[in-house]
Amino acid sequence: MRGIVFPIVHHLGSENKKTGASISNVYFANVLGCTISPIFIGFYLLDIFTTQQTYLIIIAITLITAFFCLQKAVVKVADFALLVIVVATAFVVPEKMITALAQKENATLERIIENKHGFIQVYTNENNDKLVLGGNAYDGMLNVDLNHSHNGIERAYLIPVIAPKAKNILVIGLSTGSWVRVLTTMPEIESITVVELNPGYPKLVTMYSEMQHLLADKRVHLITDDGRRWLNKNPNSKFDFILMNTTFHWRSYSSNLLSQQFQTLAKEHLAEDGFIYFNTTSSYDAFYTSKSVFPYVYQYLNMSLASLKPIPEMTQQSITSTFAKLKWDGGEPVFNAQNLTQGVERIYKNPLIPYDKIDFSSLGRNPEIIRDENMITEYKYGLFSDESRKRF
Repeated sequence: MRGIVFPIVHHLGSENKKTGASISNVYFANVLGCTISPIFIGFYLLDIFTTQQTYLIIIAITLITAFFCLQKAVVKVADFALLVIVVATAFVVPEKMITALAQKENATLERIIENKHGFIQVYTNENNDKLVLGGNAYDGMLNVDLNHSHNGIERAYLIPVIAPKAKNILVIGLSTGSWVRVLTTMPEIESITVVELNPGYPKLVTMYSEMQHLLADKRVHLITDDGRRWLNKNPNSKFDFILMNTTFHWRSYSSNLLSQQFQTLAKEHLAEDGFIYFNTTSSYDAFYTSKSVFPYVYQYLNMSLASLKPIPEMTQQSITSTFAKLKWDGGEPVFNAQNLTQGVERIYKNPLIPYDKIDFSSLGRNPEIIRDENMITEYKYGLFSDESRKRF
């Protein structure tokens, strides 16, 4: 449509003797609009309105401009009537439309948050679990109960066992807040820095009472920024460990947190016995990449634990001793006598696997290093590759 309109505007705007000047003015107006619009929309409107509302606002602005350009009264009245309809529609129809499109079988839509980063949806399934989707992809559950681990929360409870004396930690990506909530139970923790790019997730956390304690915890420092950019801006910050419950390895920008370059950057921000613990989402190339940067790499379920020093072997006694010390912010123990044994067993049954014992056979090829320039998890071995179709 714009391709059709642009030469017509040139023709209409050039019906005078100064054709060159008129065409220049049209081009200037076009360049000016193309410059201002992304700034006005991307850095202002989309922080206030939804994408659909923003589109309708743009239509309204166009109709207002047309109103002053039109000459016939009848056409002006029609333009004004259309403007009123568009403005009224902007605050009613988009929300109903998105809610209708977001419905899923066997799950009830509970909440939906939209901003310029996309959509965050919360569903309640048949098991009464609260599933969170980000950009229409699974992003976790609102759950911290180890004995109701439908979201694999045992991966978070491993951290107090292997790093009971950690004081200063970094979490890249807040998501549902469940993992950070588990970390707040560690008695030695002094500071938890959480870097989250999407402000919709902190907003989500405030909507659930069981998670509101998280943001009220004075040890938790929430920063809205890109994790990698924040590390680059804070070269002197050091942490006992870095945690990332990373999204699917084939999603857009996942290489930004899986690549050799990023893991090298993370290594520079670790204390001398620190480690980075992140979700590979079953990408064995991620384990291989970790080994190219860190001397010690372990597998725990689908997590990579890349460390500067060896991780002591877990025992049932060490897990029991650690779990007995975990407490919620009100002083209530996380585990009582009834669920302690079950929780310990859930952690112990999945031991840390040293790198030399990780089974790469399911890969069906030699593992490759993920780099910023090859982005192999997103493209070469992405969701639509032959390899992913066989595995997923």
